[in-house]
Amino acid sequence: MRINNNNKIILLTLFLLFVIYVDLLFATEAKKAKVIKGLEFEEYTLTKPIVVKRPSVFYSGDNLRDPFITALPQEFVTAAKSNEQVVLPNLTIQGLILGPRFSQVIINNKVLKVGEQVSGASVSAISRDEVSVLFNGKYYILAAPAAVTKNLQSQGGKK
Repeated sequence: MRINNNNKIILLTLFLLFVIYVDLLFATEAKKAKVIKGLEFEEYTLTKPIVVKRPSVFYSGDNLRDPFITALPQEFVTAAKSNEQVVLPNLTIQGLILGPRFSQVIINNKVLKVGEQVSGASVSAISRDEVSVLFNGKYYILAAPAAVTKNLQSQGGKK
């Protein structure tokens, strides 16, 4: 077996570390304390306090838009504020299909997933207990059939 220079350096380093370890292992307490003291850091105490000068910052929002005022055109704002009563179409949830990739809901005999529409209402979210739909700019929560049955049973009612 032939040993090149790199291997010789590695073997020599390992041997020296082993010797130091054995020396410390069998050394007296005074020698151990001396070696450990050589490894400790000196304590440093501050004689003067450190002063950090921070730049002064001035904020001016003169040219910025007020975040509490809507950016929508005025006709959308007045339409949303009007007191017109919007009637949600008759949406009957007949079942839920919950899957790992996407969930589906059966509304009015149509199988739908998030983003699809039925009777002008768009399905926005599907969960185990409810379905969220968007109709005329407002969100409505429809209870799933299993959630309604569970509530009736917990209140002592019949299915």
